[in-house]
Amino acid sequence: MARGKQLIGFGSLGLTSPNILWPTKSFSVTIINGAWALTVADGRWKAPLNTTLFMDAIHGADNNDCLAAGAGNACLAPGYAMVVYVPLL
Repeated sequence: MARGKQLIGFGSLGLTSPNILWPTKSFSVTIINGAWALTVADGRWKAPLNTTLFMDAIHGADNNDCLAAGAGNACLAPGYAMVVYVPLL
């Protein structure tokens, strides 16, 4: 499975917190009145039923997609994964 990409520097684009562009999705932004604005979006990503979430209580980080193992790729806290994924089911 592909990884989600965290987008930084756009403010809130209406994407899932923390502004993750999920696999197979795309969007378009433009500057309107001096601020970035989401103009086109594919819609919500529906997480496949067999999605594996990775947790690492020592080296994880709660600012990514939790779709890979290893330091900085896995979630730190199970609660973060639920905040990100439950709305996607």
